[in-house]
Amino acid sequence: AANVPKKAPEGMQIFGVKKLSDALSVFDDL
Repeated sequence: AANVPKKAPEGMQIFGVKKLSDALSVFDDL
């Protein structure tokens, strides 16, 4: 997530990673 500020809370980063992995899982199901 290059567009995420480095000062973003770690919780937000984890949420972003989870959201990204969920999106990839959706593509895998196609």
